[in-house]
Amino acid sequence: MLEENLELTARLATLGENFAIPKPLFDPRSVESGGSYPDLPTRAREYLLQRIHEGPSRTVGRHTKGNVRSQYPSESLGHSTNSESYTAELPLFIRCEADSYIAAYYDQGPEVEVQGHDKNGRKRRKPYTSDAVVLTRDCIAVVQVKLLSTLQELVEKNPHDWQEHSGYYQYLPAESRFAYMGILHVVWSPPPGGEIFTQNLELFHQLPIQFSGSTHPDAAKVLSTLETMRCASISQILDACDIQDCTAIFTLIRDNVLFASLKESLLTDIHTSLVATSIQELKASLSLRESAIATGLPKEPVDAEGLAVHEDLQEALRKLAIVEANEKTRSCRRYKKQIREGAENGLTPIQSLVPRRKAKTQDDGRKKPKRPKIVLAYLKSYISGEIEYREGNDKEKRRVDDIRKLTPMAAFNEYFTDASLYHPDFAPVSRPTFIMHLNLKDPERRGRDRAGERGGNAAKEPTDVDDRAIKPSRPFECATIDHYKADIFCEAIRDTSDTYVASPWVSVMLDLATSYILALWITFSNPSKKTCAALLRLCARAHSRWPERIIVDRGSDFQSVYFQGVLANYKIRKDDRPVSDARYGAEAERFFNSMRVECLNHLPGNYVYIADNRSVSSSHQARKAELLDLRQFIIQAGQHANWSNNCKIRNDRISATIAMEQGLLRFPFSGKEIEVDNKFMVATAVDDGRYKLDRQRGLHIGDYHYTNTRLFRSIANHLDTRDDPENPYIVYAHVADEWLPCLASPNKSYSTASDAEKRYIAAKQSIPHAIKTAQANNAVIQRVLGIREAHRNTVSEYPKETMDTSADHDSTATEGDASDLFGNALLNQHGTLGCDTW
Repeated sequence: MLEENLELTARLATLGENFAIPKPLFDPRSVESGGSYPDLPTRAREYLLQRIHEGPSRTVGRHTKGNVRSQYPSESLGHSTNSESYTAELPLFIRCEADSYIAAYYDQGPEVEVQGHDKNGRKRRKPYTSDAVVLTRDCIAVVQVKLLSTLQELVEKNPHDWQEHSGYYQYLPAESRFAYMGILHVVWSPPPGGEIFTQNLELFHQLPIQFSGSTHPDAAKVLSTLETMRCASISQILDACDIQDCTAIFTLIRDNVLFASLKESLLTDIHTSLVATSIQELKASLSLRESAIATGLPKEPVDAEGLAVHEDLQEALRKLAIVEANEKTRSCRRYKKQIREGAENGLTPIQSLVPRRKAKTQDDGRKKPKRPKIVLAYLKSYISGEIEYREGNDKEKRRVDDIRKLTPMAAFNEYFTDASLYHPDFAPVSRPTFIMHLNLKDPERRGRDRAGERGGNAAKEPTDVDDRAIKPSRPFECATIDHYKADIFCEAIRDTSDTYVASPWVSVMLDLATSYILALWITFSNPSKKTCAALLRLCARAHSRWPERIIVDRGSDFQSVYFQGVLANYKIRKDDRPVSDARYGAEAERFFNSMRVECLNHLPGNYVYIADNRSVSSSHQARKAELLDLRQFIIQAGQHANWSNNCKIRNDRISATIAMEQGLLRFPFSGKEIEVDNKFMVATAVDDGRYKLDRQRGLHIGDYHYTNTRLFRSIANHLDTRDDPENPYIVYAHVADEWLPCLASPNKSYSTASDAEKRYIAAKQSIPHAIKTAQANNAVIQRVLGIREAHRNTVSEYPKETMDTSADHDSTATEGDASDLFGNALLNQHGTLGCDTW
C-alpha cells in the first residue's frame, strides 16, 4: 500500500485549498448502514464504528509540555474535537473542516498494538494511538501529526521505524498494522508558513452564511470598483467604495468571485492584502510589487567580513590617516602591508585596515588550567549537585534539592565553606570563576532546579519567531479569562467588637486584539464556575456577543463540565494554555499589575509592596486607614477598568475603546452573536443539585425559600435546581420538561437596584465563607496567645540555676522578651491567613 499512502499524503499536503464553506453536516449512520464506503473491509469498518460510538480513546494534553490544548467546535460534525497542539493537530482540523475532499474527521482513534524498534534496534510491541481518523470521499485513513523538525529528528534517530520518501514521511510499524486492517496510514506535517493560510480559513468560517457570491449589499459596488482598478489592496477598495465593512470583500473571496494570496498575506491586514478579479492579474501584481522589506530579510547568519561596526571603521580611518601622512613608524609600514595584502584579495584600503576580531570560545586562551585538579573536580561536582565532603572519617552526600534552590551568591558562599573543608590545602575558586562555571549549566535546568517547573519555563530559550502563532487581529477573535486576589483588605462584616476583613478576588475577561476589558467580576469566593458564568453573562449583556475562542489556564473552574459544556453549546473554541508557564497569560497579568500600581496602591487597606514602603511611617500606612467595604471597592475597580479602556494608550497610539469600535466597524462579523433571552439565562445558570420540595413554602435553599405558582404541580418531591450566578434571589427548578424560575422575597428590591449595587448583592453572598475563615484564624490566634501565656509561666517558674546564660544568647533579652518573640512569631504566621480581624 506504499503507493496509495504516498498518493494520499500528497493529496493531504494541499489540504484546505479546495475549500467549501460551510460544509453539510456529516451523518455517521451512513457508515453503519453501509451506504458510505460499501467496499470497506470488515476490520476497517469495525475500527471506524468503534471510534464513532466510543469517542476519543484518550484525553489529550494531560502529559504535554508547552502545548496549547484546544477544543475545536466542528460545524460539519456537530460536536467539538480535541487538539493536542496549537501548531500541529489544530491546523489539520481547521483544514479538514474547510476542504471539500474531507467528509468527516475524528480525533484520537482507538488504540492498537504495533511492533516497533527501541533505541538499540530490538523489536518491541507498544500501544499506538493515531491523532486523527479522516474520512475522505474515496477512503478512510488514520493520520499521525508531527512537525517537520520533529520528523527529521525521528528519521535520524530511529531509521528502522521512520523513513522519508520524496519529502513524505512514513511510520512503518503503524503503516503495516493498519494495512492489515485495510486502512491507510498517513504522516501529516503542517506546511512551512501555513499559519497564514490557516488563519484565513478561520476567517472564512466566521463570515455570515446568509451572504453568498454577489448577494451582499456592498458586493456590486466592490465589483464595479475592481473592474476599473483590476487589482488593489483591501484598504484601497474600501476607500474607493466609501465603505468601512470588509464583509463583502471577504465573502467574494470565499466564494471564488475575487482572488487573493491566501498563503502569503493575512486578509485582516487590509493595507497589504491584494485582491484581483482573476488569478493572472493577482500574480502579475504580486510580481511587480515591491517586497524587499518583506522577503529580503536574511534568516541565516551573515559573515561579518566587510561589515564592520562603527568603532572598527573609526579605527580603520585612523590607520588610513597614518598611511596617508606617510609616517616613518613601524605601525605605518604594517598598515601599508595590510593594504597590499587586501588589494590582492579585492579589498579596499578601508576594508583592509578594519580590525579582524574573533569571537572568544572555551578553546581560546590558556590550555592548561591554573587551578589544581582536585579544586576543579570539586567545583564541577558541586555545580552538578553530586557533592561529597569530608567530616572526620565520614562522607555525607548533600541533598541535591537543597543545593539547587540557592541563589548564585548563596551557592558561592556555601561552596566556599564546603570547598575549604574538602581541600584545605588548596584555595577555592574566586566568585567570578564560580559564576562563570555556573552559567555554563543549562539555564532551563538551573531554573527548574531552583524554582520548579515555573522557573524552568521562565528560563528556557525563546521560540523561533517563524514557529509562533499569529496574534489575534480582530476584536472578539480571542479573549482570555483570569483571576487575581487583590492586594487589599476590604471589610466583610462588622460586629460589636471586631471587624472581619478579607481580600476579594478580581476576575476579568479581556479581548486580546484590542486589550479591551469585556467583563469584570468581584467576589470574596475563590474562583469557581459561578465566577465564569457571571463573566460570560456580563459580556453577552454588554456586547451581545462572545469571543470566538477563549484561552484560559488549567484551573478546576475552567476544566469544569459546566464551563466546557456552555462553550461547546455556543460553539466557542476553548484553548488551555500550558501549566506553570509564565510566558502565557501576560495580557491579563498586565491589567492586574496596572490595577495594583495605579488603583490599589492609593486605596486604604492595601498591602501592595512598593519601593518606598520603608520610608512611610506606620501612622501613614494604608493599613492604618479606614477600610473600604466591598461595595466601594467594586466601584473603584469598575472605574479603573473604564479608565483602562478609554484613557490608556496602546502601542498603536489609540485607546482600547477606539480600537474596539474601529475593529467592529471593519469586521462586524467578529465574535459569536448571543441573544440574551430566557433560554440563555437558564443555559448559563450553574447546577446546584437536588432539593426537597416543600408543598407550602417551595424550595428551601440557604437562607431563603424560592417559589413559583407552577412549582407545586410537580409530582416529584425532589427537584434539580440551577443557581443564577448574578441574582442570589432566583433559582431555576427542573419540573417535567421545563425550567421554572423560582423567586425569593428580596427579589423585588434587587430588581430596582443599580448595577453596582446588584454586583455587591451577588458578591455579598460569599461573605459567610470569609467569616468562617476569620473565625478559624481567630481560634488559631487565641490558641497562640494561650501558648504564649503558658510559656511565660514556664519561664518564670524555671529554676534560675539551670538557665542558659552563655555568651551565645543575647544578654540584654529578658525572660518576657523571649516569650513575646515566641508568641509573636506564631501570630505573624497565622494572623493574616485568608481573612483577618482588623
